[in-house]
Amino acid sequence: MRIETPQRVIDYSSQMLLWELIESELAAKPLALGDDPQRYLEQRMKRLKVAEEGFDRNIFLERLIMPSYHQGMVRLLLAAGVRLQLCGRGWFEIEEFREHSRGAVESMEEFAAALNGCAAVVHPSPIKSTHAADAIGCPILQPSGMPSERFIAEARKAAGGSAVPKRKGEPLSSERLVQLIGK
Repeated sequence: MRIETPQRVIDYSSQMLLWELIESELAAKPLALGDDPQRYLEQRMKRLKVAEEGFDRNIFLERLIMPSYHQGMVRLLLAAGVRLQLCGRGWFEIEEFREHSRGAVESMEEFAAALNGCAAVVHPSPIKSTHAADAIGCPILQPSGMPSERFIAEARKAAGGSAVPKRKGEPLSSERLVQLIGK
């Protein structure tokens, strides 16, 4: 989960500048990503005149943009005073998030335990789409396309026990997981 700049990016000064721009922007304003990470990346590439030649979009999307978005969202919510439980690998490795880390969720029992007592779950993707999180039967906060102030207000409302509309989706069960991922 820690964001480390790959040597392949360091070797190109224009890519390094792009990496630093994106990392700092999403750390401060994660919702600047919008709902289309590809478009976001293309716009920043054009702004800095980064050539396509030798450019690996997947490195930027998977190792920079998505982790920076997730970490920026956590910073945004923590700064707003929203209590969080961070599930997944890597959160414990980052000092500022350590006290909120619950660790990896590796089984249905651990998943159920992680959800126990949660007022809502933040949708893990900026893309407006159906995600497995939509089927857990708990309110889902989907920040995509939402101004920061509104998202924070929704998160505070959920954390305070006020109802956030539940996303439509079939509740997640082991049978539903088999249907979703196949046998």
